[in-house]
Amino acid sequence: MAMKIWASLDDHVMPTQAVGVVGRNVANHRFLRALLRHGSFDEYWFFLSNASHIRHFESQQGDWIRKLGVADKVRVFDIVDLPAQVAGQQGLVFHQSDHVNRFNALCRVRNRLGAGFPVTAFIHSISYHDYMSRYLELAHTGATIGDAIICSSQAGRQALRNGFAQIEQGLAVPKPQVRLEQVPLGLEDDAPALDRAAMRQAAGIRPDEVVALCFGRFSDFDKMDLFPLVQAFRRLQAGQRPWRLILAGATHSPDYLAMVQLWTRLLQVDNKIMFLPDTSEADKAALFCMSDFFVSVADNPQETFGLTLLEALRAGLALLVSDWNGYREIATDDVALRVPTAWVRHEALEALHPIMDDLSFHRYVAQATVVDVAGLAAGLERMFQDAGLRATLGQAARHRFLTTYDYRLVIQRLERIWDELVQGFVRQAPVPDALCMDLGSQFAHYPSRVLQGQERVRTSARGLDLLAAGDTQPLLPGMEVMVSQLEVARQLHAAVGGVTLAELWTDDEASDGKRRYTSLWMLKQDLLELLPSDPG
Repeated sequence: MAMKIWASLDDHVMPTQAVGVVGRNVANHRFLRALLRHGSFDEYWFFLSNASHIRHFESQQGDWIRKLGVADKVRVFDIVDLPAQVAGQQGLVFHQSDHVNRFNALCRVRNRLGAGFPVTAFIHSISYHDYMSRYLELAHTGATIGDAIICSSQAGRQALRNGFAQIEQGLAVPKPQVRLEQVPLGLEDDAPALDRAAMRQAAGIRPDEVVALCFGRFSDFDKMDLFPLVQAFRRLQAGQRPWRLILAGATHSPDYLAMVQLWTRLLQVDNKIMFLPDTSEADKAALFCMSDFFVSVADNPQETFGLTLLEALRAGLALLVSDWNGYREIATDDVALRVPTAWVRHEALEALHPIMDDLSFHRYVAQATVVDVAGLAAGLERMFQDAGLRATLGQAARHRFLTTYDYRLVIQRLERIWDELVQGFVRQAPVPDALCMDLGSQFAHYPSRVLQGQERVRTSARGLDLLAAGDTQPLLPGMEVMVSQLEVARQLHAAVGGVTLAELWTDDEASDGKRRYTSLWMLKQDLLELLPSDPG
């Protein structure tokens, strides 16, 4: 029986700087850990860019992998070893962390190799203009019906379908045949057990206060504008009541955070709104523990799902959220109140999309996405006033998390898809790929000559010295992946009396072209030398 192998070109490592931490990074990092904990694969393979990338992976993931007890299942390769490793594998599936991050490129490599593995990938933000050119490529070459894009929400899946249809109708080309599967993101049920009263006391929150928590990046251009929320809170005359709003999350835009803080002072609600920027994971857990309900007013098209909503469900918090994209699929009537949203088409703005920077474009769109302030204020008042409503929704929220979003269940759903794809995959015959740069042809005129194999070479004086001394030629960092010192020694010995390149390249296909590559490197390093052509 073939081994079940899960593989990826991605390391799933969190960025080291807080500003780089967005929902995509968090989701991928958590997914990998959940997969290694709950997955049933025999091995997990990572094909990384170079030796430096491999060291980074080890430094960031190694301790956790060993702690989990799966180190014997994890194998890390340099990406140039991919052809040799995947050859003949029957139970292999590749998964990419993003549907535009080498997903289709990997499918194209697979097709060119004639290999037999399916490829899948998650979606995250899908509102960037250059993605349309990726979808056009997807329609021409690469992914097939045997591959799948995993959509975290029905809203995200429909957006992809709409994009594919636009290409089909506008350019009269077949739409991409890749499967679009829907599986939500998940979370581990591992929130620490905390003392709610102690957490509140430490934060200076009275026992009788009702606390609304809004947790997300402080960024109007790629998360949400908090001004409508602050203005809705002001409508409640909250200063006269034991109500508090906590705004917390990573500070991606310090200027925006400063503006919101200033606005709360101008509206005279700063005494009832608490700002907690750049909270640690421990502080974040405390916030969810001490809060009474969760509020989020997403207004940006880059939002596809909503991880923070899952964290609220896990904590058993009722939701008050904007009726927006994938939010509405998480925030169903049994766990949430939803606030209406609205927009209109902006043809002039859309026309400029190809030449605008993504941040500005998303800011402009978000600022014209209406989150009904009156409806938001009414929802806040209901949540603050009605403890019974909060309890009912919160209990349903916790149940919903355990039965839908617990990563144990999500990984099982993903494995069913992977198993189906592996079992039903039809191997593609290797075909030329017109969209893959043919370096050898496109730049054939650059060198003085192209070696064909009939040329004769011999070991140079420098090469003979190395053989006599039993020494080796230094390699640049990372070159050991392509150049083996054993192969160098073999070719040095074989070429002492002169030999054709073709003779040195015997069984080159079995070595993934590395014998041919090594010969060129040896010529470059003056270990071999070309002999004059025989005039006869």
